[in-house]
Amino acid sequence: MQRRVPDTLPRTLDEVGGWYRRTDQLVMDWLLGYQESAGVTGDLLEMGAYLGKSAILIGRHRRPGERFVVCDLFGEEPPTAENRRTAQFYTKNLTRAAFEFNYAAFHSESPEVLQAPTSELPEHVKPGTCRFVHVDACHLYNVVREDVQIARSVLIDDGIVVFDDIRSAHTPGVPAAVWPEVATGGLRLICLTPNKLYATWGDAKPIQDAMLKWLRAQPASKSEVQQVTGERLIRVSDWTTPPPCPVPPNGPPPARSLRVTPRAKRIVVDLLPPILTRTIKRARAAAQNRRTAS
Repeated sequence: MQRRVPDTLPRTLDEVGGWYRRTDQLVMDWLLGYQESAGVTGDLLEMGAYLGKSAILIGRHRRPGERFVVCDLFGEEPPTAENRRTAQFYTKNLTRAAFEFNYAAFHSESPEVLQAPTSELPEHVKPGTCRFVHVDACHLYNVVREDVQIARSVLIDDGIVVFDDIRSAHTPGVPAAVWPEVATGGLRLICLTPNKLYATWGDAKPIQDAMLKWLRAQPASKSEVQQVTGERLIRVSDWTTPPPCPVPPNGPPPARSLRVTPRAKRIVVDLLPPILTRTIKRARAAAQNRRTAS
């Protein structure tokens, strides 16, 4: 049985399902804002989207002229037996409609969705065009190893790549595929959180210098600097008292609030398939009846 679309629109990022720690929301939001303040331009790419929680945050940093490509199977059958066993456990009820429902609650413009394995991305994303890539698709070693090389190909020189589940016990294929790229492939570390590794094949130093200044100004954060393969690495612990939504970085204009606007609600109804539109309208009517009755 496929996961049905929710009866009500999410109002904040916290109401969207998925595994996305507040610490990573803050760090990712800051890094994307840093790129914008530094004048870095390029497209955005997410490999693996689930219900859209991280895509919603990434999408608010898309600027005019930039593409945002989201690649996910969204319930399609994976290409290998091992992939199918993993998908049965973690994403068997995932649907593209649920992702689009959540994303449209916050954005008037949809991303470009590629419903396919990440191996098909080179046909859709040109080399050297992306400034930010989030890798969170299949966690099997062979697939992640290929995703690492796809990310390297599509990123611009100082583009940022993010690897999810770098430290999770149930995803050993991720660190096995990523850390050799750090040791011998020229991948330079930026920072490490309890769940994700942030890195670049470019120059990490200016990013780290700015990040350390930002972190020191956050009283609820705890971080330290370590050395890994002779390179500096910022280790960021979970925020002790995280704010309710990602904070803007120091420098760029304040980021837009991740709350649903009346205009966004109207756009959701216009963009989604009729069956989803009817669901939204029924939910709104029921809510109005409850308010009238009370």
